[in-house]
Amino acid sequence: MSTPDVNDSKAEFLGAITCSVTHEIQNVLAIIKENSGLMEDFILMNPNGSVPGLEKKLAACIDKIKKQAYRGVGLTSELNSFAHGPDKTTTSINIVELIKKLVAVSERFFKLKGIDILLTVPDQRHSITTDPVLFQMIIFSCINCLIEIFKSKTMLIDFQAHQELPCVRLSMENAGMEPQVAASQIIQTDGWKNIQHLCRKTNMNITPQKQTTGIRIFFSSLQ
Repeated sequence: MSTPDVNDSKAEFLGAITCSVTHEIQNVLAIIKENSGLMEDFILMNPNGSVPGLEKKLAACIDKIKKQAYRGVGLTSELNSFAHGPDKTTTSINIVELIKKLVAVSERFFKLKGIDILLTVPDQRHSITTDPVLFQMIIFSCINCLIEIFKSKTMLIDFQAHQELPCVRLSMENAGMEPQVAASQIIQTDGWKNIQHLCRKTNMNITPQKQTTGIRIFFSSLQ
């Protein structure tokens, strides 16, 4: 199977994430609209103070509106940052912060698949020079690749040094199969071929691990 054009893949990836985030923003606005309507109804029903517990009902609506407003601000902020990814095709990136942003904007995408992503944030900074969009595409594709193979509902992402280079480790908790069997299944998937293609474009190395519980994938910059 031929590998897709990188620019086409970028556009598809950016579109998928943007659609996911805007859908969440629509949910935020729907909840705000619903609670605003409830407040209006309560007030209309209470011309003579006849609705018991009106203050508590209104306070509950206001609390939900506040929470959703903050959530909406967070979503639009993350989406704005994500949208600036293509500004530079090669730049120095903090891989921890970039993956945090990716997990934030893709949360709904994986929640719909029943997957929780747990991110361990290290104290030290891990930086490489690469294409930020392609790097996020690699992480996103790896998560999808692992989800397709394993029964686990929890994805673990952590960071470490590998041969003095920063690397990202992804693993499925309680993967349900032997590591060597899992590794052999991964490298046979079309998703893995596409991941390798993206890694070659970004001058990175990726390897499925055969010695650990579950499966772990290491990335290390070769620049």
